[in-house]
Amino acid sequence: MFNGNNALQVDVPRPPAPHRERELVRSRELSATTVLIAVSGNIDASTGPEVFESIETRLRGYRQLVLDLSQVEFFGTAGYSELHRVNSRCARSAVDWVLVAGAEVQRLLRLCDPDGVFPIAANIVSAVAALVRGPHRTPQLGLTVR
Repeated sequence: MFNGNNALQVDVPRPPAPHRERELVRSRELSATTVLIAVSGNIDASTGPEVFESIETRLRGYRQLVLDLSQVEFFGTAGYSELHRVNSRCARSAVDWVLVAGAEVQRLLRLCDPDGVFPIAANIVSAVAALVRGPHRTPQLGLTVR
């Protein structure tokens, strides 16, 4: 199309808004009380809060959580901080949970969690078995559940 200056005007379409190649957080109900939440990709300062907010949202209404981080490709210290947030939330609301940690998560936990604060299982089957055995938490008094 020509404009008044006899110059060719070219309309260049905008590229689509960036999107994730794959969803980082997926969930599946294992029973009426148990949810499996699987996370993949990179957990760092830019993705950690969003990923763990999604975990908290998907956890609502359940009494047990299997958190599968076995497919995480990078796990930074922000992810470790967010794991503490999940642990605190589970303690406040009487949710039993088990973490399935992949190589990247295990690497950071060896450095940052030498006392083994988080309940860890080798795989999803072992995590579910651990939840069946217990312990079964009761809510902590005096704390508000978000």
